[in-house]
Amino acid sequence: MTKTSSNHKQVIPDAFNQYRQATFERTVRLTEKAIGKLETEGKIVTLAGVCETTRTLDERGKGLRPNSILRNPKAAEIFHQHSLAYQERQQKAQKAKRQH
Repeated sequence: MTKTSSNHKQVIPDAFNQYRQATFERTVRLTEKAIGKLETEGKIVTLAGVCETTRTLDERGKGLRPNSILRNPKAAEIFHQHSLAYQERQQKAQKAKRQH
């Protein structure tokens, strides 16, 4: 079996790029709002808590799923900065590396 190479580049329409950018920004915006609300209410910031809170804040009523937050680099960074559980896990991992 031989592979045939194709010199055709797939062109992504501008409308799709605009949709992706809008989705990216929506994820970041909802993540920030949800974290702010959780912290204002004195609640612990968890991925499940952020996702649940986004449902109440989303004008579409859909909210975000965990992977939407974690796959979006900016939203994931924001979540990790505010999640004590994540920070504790990172500290334990660093301590474990130092001991070896």
